[in-house]
Amino acid sequence: MKFSCYLLLIVLFFSCQKSRDINQEKEYIKAQIDLVTQAHYNQDANLFYEPNANEWYDIRYGQITTQHKEEAIPPTQAYLDQMEFKDMVMRDEPIIQISEDATLATYSNSATIRGILNKVPVFWVVAWQSTLRKVNGEWKIISTTNTEATQSISAKVILDYARDYTNASDTIQSLYAMAECKAPDNRDFKTLILSNHKGSKMEQQSGANHYIMKQGEQNSWSYNVNTKTYTDSLSAATKTFVQGHELHWLSLFPEDRFTKASFDGIVPFKDQNAFKITFLNAVKSPVNFYYAFETYQPLGFEIFPGPDQDKVVIAYENWELLNSLNIFKKATFTQGEEVFEYAFTDIKINTLNDSSFESTVNVIEQN
Repeated sequence: MKFSCYLLLIVLFFSCQKSRDINQEKEYIKAQIDLVTQAHYNQDANLFYEPNANEWYDIRYGQITTQHKEEAIPPTQAYLDQMEFKDMVMRDEPIIQISEDATLATYSNSATIRGILNKVPVFWVVAWQSTLRKVNGEWKIISTTNTEATQSISAKVILDYARDYTNASDTIQSLYAMAECKAPDNRDFKTLILSNHKGSKMEQQSGANHYIMKQGEQNSWSYNVNTKTYTDSLSAATKTFVQGHELHWLSLFPEDRFTKASFDGIVPFKDQNAFKITFLNAVKSPVNFYYAFETYQPLGFEIFPGPDQDKVVIAYENWELLNSLNIFKKATFTQGEEVFEYAFTDIKINTLNDSSFESTVNVIEQN
């Protein structure tokens, strides 16, 4: 019995020792890869390649090339000298796997890189896997496979960062937004927008016109408050018109209304650099959204009403915190020389239910 217990203790000891060794090796590997991140900010090509063997395989763009450290350092240093790194963010916990004899390992991770290269803003979403071998007791990279995200994956990453900026989450189920509006001719009017994940309702009172319009997954309709006339459908153009007024919902969840998001580069928008994300609406017309390069703040979007009409550019202004949600209180619609101003006087979160979207009772008082 004592002999059996003794054997069991030996097994447990070596099992725990092996586990500790593997975890320790993983920490060594992680420390080596962390040098690459440090090298970006330090602009140090020698540190960049410190984890590499003197020779390694580089796998990208459908080909395999052999790289030599002494040849790789000068062009990498030139690149680092021209690059101002804003941030390099690891998007996942690293996946580190080690062979049973602890002589081979792989390190996998993904990252976003944002910076200024030769005075031009750049942004990359990348994933890679490095193979490492023990060389003279140290882990060294002997092969690296690199991949860069597609435009659709890059768009998703940017949209997620934008939601981090606004603090938007799944807890937001509906939005109520009332606006006092001014037309280019200084005419005043009022607009109310209700939005949830399934659809929206717009009420607008301007002079003698007072309409309520609803568009959604289940049904769409319009109601003339003055004549009490109900129409049980909306044209595609009217649905697009209603969606184009869902300013706050679109600043948080544009994927609810549009499809095929694609990162379309970094361009100027309202006097600053902005990520451009292009969607398609229900009639396959592009809808372009813009997010600040420095902060990922939603800046606005633009829609294209038709071939004979100027595009409409919507810009968000005057951001404030509302129940921890970062939200704007003013917006402008610019079409050609015309500018419409929307000042939001009442914004409510999660106060609506399904019946709110089906009611034809007007909220805006009639003049």
